Amino acid sequence: MKKTEIIEKILDEIVLGEFRESTDMIEDGLIDSFDMIQILTMIESEFDITIDTGEIERADFKDMDSIGKMVERAMNCK
Repeated sequence: MKKTEIIEKILDEIVLGEFRESTDMIEDGLIDSFDMIQILTMIESEFDITIDTGEIERADFKDMDSIGKMVERAMNCK
């Protein structure tokens, strides 16, 4: 499964598909801080990576592309 497919599956589970039309999931009220923790936990498990929470910014959860870039950064630090 491709990285984008995995991220899409995770978001589908948490946001129930509504993220596809959103340009900013936080501003649109689709995710909150608890959801961000769930997303991080699931991503770390699926990709076998650790994401440094000290480097995470709000913008990392704006949309699926932003989350993908966050995953890429973490994978490059492995």
